[in-house]
Amino acid sequence: SERSAIERGEGPVVPWLRERARVTRAWPCAPLFEHAQDLGALSPDVLLVHLADARPPELERVRAAGAPVVLCPRSNLHIDVRLPPLVAMREAGLEPALGTDSLASSPSLDVLAEAKALRDRFSSVPAWELVRMATWGGARALGLPDLGRFAPGARPGVFAVEGDAAASAPDGAAYLLSNLGAPRRRIRGAS
Repeated sequence: SERSAIERGEGPVVPWLRERARVTRAWPCAPLFEHAQDLGALSPDVLLVHLADARPPELERVRAAGAPVVLCPRSNLHIDVRLPPLVAMREAGLEPALGTDSLASSPSLDVLAEAKALRDRFSSVPAWELVRMATWGGARALGLPDLGRFAPGARPGVFAVEGDAAASAPDGAAYLLSNLGAPRRRIRGAS
């Protein structure tokens, strides 16, 4: 893992980096998030992606720095077979966004499928919050405040989920995440 490479100078990435002359500091270094802060990587203009093994004190450091967090849970499950600590992130006051990693580590680039992966494992997190992470959360993390939400002056992309069951569902967000295969039709795109 990145943590073992940075903190202890161990793991498969270390010789790979040394062979390519990419190691610019002596290893081991400071603890991972302290090292990231020393490098200027904990700031509002740097996206922190995955954070699969972040610990509560580190999450507090991320929140205090105002660094946006983006989770790609299906990639985490494919690569590490674990998910980021979503409940601890929420407890730390973080509002992570959802993203997709790549087709090398995920079967699709459907951000709602990322939300469903979290929904399947964190049932205490409301479906609407997961959908918000996939929409407004992503726009906010990328510095695009006019996208991903309904608000005066915003330009949300809108799609409809077709079918009678969708129209009568008591919880639209839960229905959406439970029925990813339902036909979706774009009715308004962000311009």
